[in-house]
Amino acid sequence: MKAADILHKYKQHTALWVQELQHFPEEAFTKSASGEWSVAQVADHLYHTTIKCVENAMLCCDGKGESGHSGFGAAVFSFMGAFPPVRLRIKNIPPNTGNIYTPVAVSKETAIANLLEAQAQMEAIAERLNNAATNIRIAHWAGGWFNALQWFHSAEMHIKHHFRQLTRIKKALSNN
Repeated sequence: MKAADILHKYKQHTALWVQELQHFPEEAFTKSASGEWSVAQVADHLYHTTIKCVENAMLCCDGKGESGHSGFGAAVFSFMGAFPPVRLRIKNIPPNTGNIYTPVAVSKETAIANLLEAQAQMEAIAERLNNAATNIRIAHWAGGWFNALQWFHSAEMHIKHHFRQLTRIKKALSNN
């Protein structure tokens, strides 16, 4: 898949997230239900994950990854175009990813601004990906070794993946 196609999908997902956040009741925005993160925490997680994916894609573009590693895991995800339709729980939080896996309950305004900033970061690097070496990779904490385009695609698949969580949160809150 080309970077422009991935970016287009990412922008569609971001627009839908922003729409959901704008219409989400203020009193429920930071409320956790049934062991789930709050919507505010999910939005914070989405922001920090995208920023980390962009950082790693840029490192790959700059030749600061490693060569000689298989991209098999990332290739499987990219081929599928999505993460598996299951709840994923990271038990051992990798170094330098604490803000990703321990998100805070930000305000609705901050959540929306952060999602739009993450989209701007994706837009800013999309063109660079066309010339990135495919054999320069950085290890993903759960999916193998990703090259620049695969990190970029991971951000798109990730934001899409969390719509299932949003559905669970909305259902749990409506049952209360």
